[in-house]
Amino acid sequence: MSNKINENICNLKNVFLAKGLNVDETQNGIKFIFEETQDEIIVEFYALKNNPEYVRARISNAQADSLLLESELFTICKKLQDYVKDIAVIEQFSFFGIRNGLNYYYASVDMKVCLGYEKSAKDSAHEIIDQLKEVDSKVFRQELDKLKLSRSSILRIALSRIFRGAVDAEELLNTINEEAEKFIESDEKQILEDIKKKSSVLFMKKIVDLLYSCVFR
Repeated sequence: MSNKINENICNLKNVFLAKGLNVDETQNGIKFIFEETQDEIIVEFYALKNNPEYVRARISNAQADSLLLESELFTICKKLQDYVKDIAVIEQFSFFGIRNGLNYYYASVDMKVCLGYEKSAKDSAHEIIDQLKEVDSKVFRQELDKLKLSRSSILRIALSRIFRGAVDAEELLNTINEEAEKFIESDEKQILEDIKKKSSVLFMKKIVDLLYSCVFR
């Protein structure tokens, strides 16, 4: 992650990563390929240098002689909005111009002051608490074994502590945040990413997803 990535951009990045998109960081934002159109569309979100709290979205396509139809812009905007509905509102894209053979379209992004992420995390925590009511320590250990994590694995230890900390939603979030900090200098970030893709049992998937969001926030 680049130095001092904008908090709004960081929250957007976490949302797109959670949706399984391959997100790259740019000098003052993020970008990824939108794969649900016939032509390759590049999507970017960035914070203005002179006003970091202001976020804009930009899409571009390489067909300089073929502008995107209004219906296509609407479809792209709607899909992106579905992704970020908890933390931002994306206005409709408008054509800006052609540069270096690319068509550019811009839209303003109204961030919800990071409350969306917090609300989403709290909602997930409550769901996890409800699901873990039916799970005892033996069942939880069995699920950890299925993930093939060694006994000394930072991730396994973190998941075990999170399970023990699942007294209520607030305590659960506190534990997850504490465990997430241990991954900052850890080489197990990749393992966490791999486990995120593998975990299929609902209660474990929810825990891993929330831990992942905190680690990569």
